[in-house]
Amino acid sequence: FSFFTAFGLAKQNYSPITSIMGTISNKTKYVYDRRNNEMEFINRVLENFMEEVHHLNDQLGTQADHLRRDFLLHALQGNCSSNKQFHDDAFLQHHITLLSDEFGVLLIQVEETDKPSLSFTNEEKPSLLSFILTNVSQELCASMHQGFLINIAPLQYACIVNFNNGRTEEKNLSDMYSIAKQCAGFIRLQFGIHATFSISGIHSGLSEIHSAYTEAVHGMKYRFLYGKNSIIPYTEITGKTFCYDSSSYSKSAQILLEYVKKGNSAPTGADMVRKIVALANINENSCLEALDCFRYDTISTINKIIHETGTKRLEEDNKFVEQLLKTETFYDFQIILANILHTLREHGQKAKEGNTICDKAEYYIQQNYMDPNINNATIGNSLSISPSYLSRMFKEQKGIALLDYLYKIRIQKAKEFLYGSSHTIEETAIKTGFLSSSTFIKTFKKSEGITPGAYRKLKQS
Repeated sequence: FSFFTAFGLAKQNYSPITSIMGTISNKTKYVYDRRNNEMEFINRVLENFMEEVHHLNDQLGTQADHLRRDFLLHALQGNCSSNKQFHDDAFLQHHITLLSDEFGVLLIQVEETDKPSLSFTNEEKPSLLSFILTNVSQELCASMHQGFLINIAPLQYACIVNFNNGRTEEKNLSDMYSIAKQCAGFIRLQFGIHATFSISGIHSGLSEIHSAYTEAVHGMKYRFLYGKNSIIPYTEITGKTFCYDSSSYSKSAQILLEYVKKGNSAPTGADMVRKIVALANINENSCLEALDCFRYDTISTINKIIHETGTKRLEEDNKFVEQLLKTETFYDFQIILANILHTLREHGQKAKEGNTICDKAEYYIQQNYMDPNINNATIGNSLSISPSYLSRMFKEQKGIALLDYLYKIRIQKAKEFLYGSSHTIEETAIKTGFLSSSTFIKTFKKSEGITPGAYRKLKQS
């Protein structure tokens, strides 16, 4: 009776394992192979199920992060409603519990990295930088307030700081500066990341996050004045004024032009830059607009100097104006300007020396063209100068190679002999420094297009 009862119950699927196997087969994509162990199959199905659940949770978490990031990005861009109810609901909807209604923005510009693991050629750089900056900035904010980091552009990040209640505006600004300073020091020492920070003022409400971001963006423009890897509080730049004397332009141009043309060793290019900066009344209180006026007026002056000194070829080779336009900081601008002035002055000095030497070389050739042994070496030795240097300088200053000039003088003298004397071709060749009449005829025809004899007949007819 027991045997038949058990057999009947088994056939009716009263076995728990058999029931589970049936449910798995009916409800999932997994199919049980009766040749395998039932418990191993169930364990494998449960493991796969848990992995799928974990993966789904990751996807949901990632999606929530993306939605939160988009919401905060819209807040930075000013695309959120100013309605107070919308304000509260929007944060709660994105699982953000606010500490207060006070916000500030830290704008971070990554300048460079000096560790191979964060090389700018690494494809994983953006995600790696975001991971590091997010964790460091949010951890530092969490000690006093809370922060949310958003990647807004390549190598540029904005951290929205939400402050604790009951703190003054001065204290919150001080905390933001402290966070920026600690973050800059930590990422530089631990990860070799160098960055510039711009700090906004303090604002209330969701709609004012955009105002804070606008202040931080404007502050970052003063990176040109403060330099890379600096911390720029917006409260400091609001006191900048238009300190620039535009009437100094013509005087500065005259000073720099005289400096380049004079070509003496003192003062230096850096001395001249300091002089025109002081003349234009540029100082630490000058606003960005004043610096821009000074920069473009100075570039215009450099263009004028290049035109008046005939150094256009030097400009084409070195791209002085392009160098000045590409400078990222005022300090770099002054350094490059000093180097350009030094280069222009040295070129002018060499040009003067070169003109004197080349004039002497011309005179030497005109007096010794009949010597068949004259060449670059003999001319250089006679002037106590390197033949190669003389040849290069002569080409630059006169626009013709040294030996080409020698043959030009010989042909000119040969034409005078052929037209105004009865010297034979052989005698003319000897008197003009050619080793043989055949060489003379060949060179003359190459220069004039006809033979010496034909030239004589043409002139005498």
